Amino acid sequence: MNFKPLACGIAAASCLFSAQAYQAVEAGLLPLKERLSVLAQDQKRLDEALRREDNSAEARAQAWRQSQALAAERAQVERKIEQAKSWANSPLLMHAAPAPVEPRHPAPREPKP
Repeated sequence: MNFKPLACGIAAASCLFSAQAYQAVEAGLLPLKERLSVLAQDQKRLDEALRREDNSAEARAQAWRQSQALAAERAQVERKIEQAKSWANSPLLMHAAPAPVEPRHPAPREPKP
């Protein structure tokens, strides 16, 4: 199989699509982090419901089940965040990430004597 056309296609695609189009990892993780904050608020509400002594046994059992489901979802979201961060640190996956560019300033000229 001839890989030259494939290599040329990949090279052309990388030239066409600038590396500046990639977004930073933290910006991409914002929806997951927002979901974590919502889960934390829901967990707090359920913890308060479990502490109340005026609740019935059925209400406490329901709050316990919901609390367990939220804990499982929180663990899953945290795993997704960690996986995304590890992918961002992988040189194999992020080879086209833009490098920080320092601005170039012209060297100051000394006055001629």
